[in-house]
Amino acid sequence: MRRLITDFIRNLVAGMQLALLLPVSRWQIRPGLLQLTLLFALSLALNLAYDLYLVWPDGEFNVTGLYYQAMLYLLFFASVILLAASGRDLGAALPLGVLVLAVAPTTFSVYTGMVLAVERFVPVVPPWFYTWLTPVYLAWYLLIVLRAIRLVLEPRAAMGAVLLVTFGVFNILPWYLLPPQPLWVQGYPGPQQEARSLDVEQLFFHQDELMAQGTRSLLDHRPGVVDVYFIGVAGDAGEDVFMNEVQRAAQIFSRDFDASGRTLLLVNNHSTFEQLPLASQDNLQAALQGVARKMDPEEDILLLFLTSHGEEGQGLVLDLDGFSLAGITPRGLRAALDGAGIRYRAVIVSACFSGEFMDELRNADSLVMTSARRDRSSFGCGHDGPYTYFGAAYFGTELPKDLSLVGAFERARDSLRAREAEEELTPSEPQLWVGPEIAPLLEQLTARLRARGLPPPAPAGNAAEISSLPAPAPGRCRRHPDSGC
Repeated sequence: MRRLITDFIRNLVAGMQLALLLPVSRWQIRPGLLQLTLLFALSLALNLAYDLYLVWPDGEFNVTGLYYQAMLYLLFFASVILLAASGRDLGAALPLGVLVLAVAPTTFSVYTGMVLAVERFVPVVPPWFYTWLTPVYLAWYLLIVLRAIRLVLEPRAAMGAVLLVTFGVFNILPWYLLPPQPLWVQGYPGPQQEARSLDVEQLFFHQDELMAQGTRSLLDHRPGVVDVYFIGVAGDAGEDVFMNEVQRAAQIFSRDFDASGRTLLLVNNHSTFEQLPLASQDNLQAALQGVARKMDPEEDILLLFLTSHGEEGQGLVLDLDGFSLAGITPRGLRAALDGAGIRYRAVIVSACFSGEFMDELRNADSLVMTSARRDRSSFGCGHDGPYTYFGAAYFGTELPKDLSLVGAFERARDSLRAREAEEELTPSEPQLWVGPEIAPLLEQLTARLRARGLPPPAPAGNAAEISSLPAPAPGRCRRHPDSGC
């Protein structure tokens, strides 16, 4: 057993040296059928673990993915035997297979480490990073394989090139020709399962208490100060991105816009049922009335942010794990704002077809932003990061730069347009309205915040969360799979 482990470690070290382009000698390799089996098992385990990590904790084992991996490994072993046979030395297949499999832990670590580092420290990962990462990685991998071929088979230069192309045809081409099948996929419970796990009666029984706690804890307005009161609404419990986006936006306004103690969240999500009120029509009306009691209507601003799925002609979707709540329509939202007596309001709606809110909400005292035109989809639902595409551009990148609601929107709109063009998506065309009465108040607020003399802080969250939407796919969307959310 000790010899087995020692040989296994020596093979891994040789693979690491080969992958890092360090000198390595053939005598360092410890070939053997058992070693080949162990290295194969390690490679498969890495694939299993990584695929599970991407969908944790909601992963479901994908049998089709196992068939897909089996086919790839069969092609790999077939290519190794073919390469060895080309040199009329079938015995070389074993050391060649051992050596190429031995590089897997190193290449896996470098690749995933690079992705995680970039996503951790780069505020918003540009789409071209993912576009170019795969070909760069494959070029590196083929260089490693070429080194292994030269070390084990010792072919002439021309023959080495032929062998490398043969290996690429067997091992690289299927990645592009066949649809990838991960070993683990995202699992979503069906509406009936969700309904059984949800005590709706108890949940709604506690709403009055949660709303009372939330509104009581709000701080009063400060005379002579333009205070910002933030209400965030995450409408669909089926996708975490809406909850995450609202929570990140609340953090940004609390930290950068002096709204700490003046924020209230309404969220439909399993993880917040006991802590936060639901996003429902009644709760939104109660939240607006509670905030209105704390505000000075002549100098304070309500920042109302709503994010969810949107349905053309229907407004914003409110959904509670299969229980469809009455949605938020443009006319209903205007009536709730007017009924609460809130004069100055900045309303941001992130959803497909959100431009429908523009006509109803815009007036002299309002700022209105929507993530899309009234007849266009927006993008970025269907994942568990903190932002949709619009949210990543606006909240994740531009808003913390200079604390200007309008300036951040204009820059975010430009960057979003560029991203959608690069990913060949139908432009969402975000909309903006700034009323003449609220404009001076917004300028006064921005001037006060800038006068604090504090440098704009970095966006909340890490970049893996901010931009977890690899190009070019627009993301999984249950309602509009062909375009957006």
